Amino acid sequence: MKCTKIVMSALLFSLFTTGCSQQKPTASTTTEPSESTAAATTASTPTPTPAATPVADASSKAEEYVAKMDLKSKVEQLMVPAVRQWNGSDFTEMNDEVSSILSQYHFGGIILFAENMTSDSAQAINLTQSMQISTINGGGTPLFMGTDQECGNVYRLLSGTDMPSSMALAATGDPQNAYDTGNIISTELKALGFNLDYAPDMDVNTNPSNPVIGIRSYSDDGATVGQYAQQFAKGMMSNNIIATGKHFPGHGDTATDSHTGLPQVNKTKAELEDTDLVPFKECIDEGVEMIMSAHIQYPNIETGTYTSIKDGTQVNLPSTLSHVMITDILRNELGFQGVITTDSLQMDAIKDNFSTRDSAKLAINAGVDCLLMPVELTDASVTSQLDSYIQDVMDMVNDGEISMDTLNDAVTRIITLKYKRGIMDASYSDSATNAFIANAANVVGTAASSAVNRTISQKAVTMLQNDNNVIPYTVPENAKIVILSPNGQQANAMGFASVRLTNEGFVPDSASNVVISEEYGRNFRSADNAIAGADLVIVTSIMFDGSNIDFNQSSIIYNMVVLLEHAKSQGIPVVAISTGLPYDTPLLAEADAVLCTYNWIGVPSRDDDWNPTQAYAESLPAAFDVIVGKAKATGKLPVNIYEIANGSFTSNVIWPRGYSLQ
Repeated sequence: MKCTKIVMSALLFSLFTTGCSQQKPTASTTTEPSESTAAATTASTPTPTPAATPVADASSKAEEYVAKMDLKSKVEQLMVPAVRQWNGSDFTEMNDEVSSILSQYHFGGIILFAENMTSDSAQAINLTQSMQISTINGGGTPLFMGTDQECGNVYRLLSGTDMPSSMALAATGDPQNAYDTGNIISTELKALGFNLDYAPDMDVNTNPSNPVIGIRSYSDDGATVGQYAQQFAKGMMSNNIIATGKHFPGHGDTATDSHTGLPQVNKTKAELEDTDLVPFKECIDEGVEMIMSAHIQYPNIETGTYTSIKDGTQVNLPSTLSHVMITDILRNELGFQGVITTDSLQMDAIKDNFSTRDSAKLAINAGVDCLLMPVELTDASVTSQLDSYIQDVMDMVNDGEISMDTLNDAVTRIITLKYKRGIMDASYSDSATNAFIANAANVVGTAASSAVNRTISQKAVTMLQNDNNVIPYTVPENAKIVILSPNGQQANAMGFASVRLTNEGFVPDSASNVVISEEYGRNFRSADNAIAGADLVIVTSIMFDGSNIDFNQSSIIYNMVVLLEHAKSQGIPVVAISTGLPYDTPLLAEADAVLCTYNWIGVPSRDDDWNPTQAYAESLPAAFDVIVGKAKATGKLPVNIYEIANGSFTSNVIWPRGYSLQ
């Protein structure tokens, strides 16, 4: 087999090998799967998950079930905790302590994260199914087993397929790709024992400085977001997986991350209806079954206030705790009758400003059904917190602070959805677990799914600039290609792509000096030395969030631009690849060619032959495919790109939404 000889700067070798260790990254009118997706999902699926139950039957069964539940079980059914770590270590395998908690407390669901996963599908299956079995053996109700598998930079299934980000899907210009992505993701989730995905993201990223949404959003246009989100959700539901639209009423115009602060958006209700609510309305009309609320203040809509426990100031009730937002607007005006979940109640926006008791009371009375991560399960001592939390809610129901009707309505909606999606009637046993494991190898992380991933990723690559027709670049014999990447997993991705393109005949085997330097932010001099004598320089850029545009001499962006200019001064053609948010592209304009991939995830873990050993992204390799002519750049900008001046965005649009060089 031909293999590109990849040379790395000696000073960077130790950093590079460190980057190869396993990492755990954090996220149309057509409705039928394409032929490519069909090829990826033809394997049989496990039998324990029945087909969806008709709504009327599900509702009737739920009412009978809820009528037999006691108050404590009803309160517990609202709770969806996480077990990221146990006794200080990642929780990847069931133990007696957690099993006892799941048997004792009849939670409505569990959310799993990357900390709960390895690259072994059997591990994920054993974990999801042992959680279900422990719950049922204790007399509980089958769980919502959920995770955040948005794909792009938010993905959890380390044995699965990291499909393109939401923004990348919209860049393809074909909503069918969103359906196909949802179809592949849900096939893998189902095979691993999940029944719920906290996706798609329905936020409209109108604020380029947004620190948390970014490429998780399809677009800065509400109609586009709605079109792609509903196709993604349909792809999910085609495999009986619950899709969750988030974050209502919209997190796309915030300048604060609700994980670390309490955002405020000063839009009027009319402004909200014109933009942020558009995708939610479209997806509700198309049958989305769950919606997640956002911890955001809208003082022009919700005027109710609360005295913050953090500093005693008055804060407006965020959407999660707002009856106006949840019941008046989402339920009554938009007509959503499905299950509403909070975002994590452990996020600083809620935890730092509201008492645990009051946040539970306000959320339930606002009209939400599921309380996501009300208590973080970390060790056996957590039982005292659980007992206190549950007793507080029970006392509030008994005292009339929360009406029994409100509680019953919430639990009935939860149980109805569980019946509808076959969760209540599925088989949870050792034999069912074995059936999942036997099937997973045919479904999860398959070559067929990877091929679809590569194709869609290629279609997303957007060309904004191509001076002197540098692309496509025909690699000469004995060429030296220098690739400058800011971290190990991006370097891994380009090494993987280089070997693959050599095997496919697009990079000559004699092009023996593919030099990959990483961490240019900390090792500028080594990266600069690597440029000498190059025939082509490729620089990958990362903008993690819209606040990351500080152009000073200590920044990674500054070093990247200087490296770019040094290559140009030596007469070397340069291709710059924007791998995260495309809003950094004005800083790359000195390059001969500028490409966008809308995903900064690369290959987090690899073997000695550059083969990925866990879920990886095809976005950056797709850009390499375009550079050497394996594929054409057919993507189009799904957002407006604004001028950057003095470290800030201006209102001047440099490249408008829909722009591309074909």
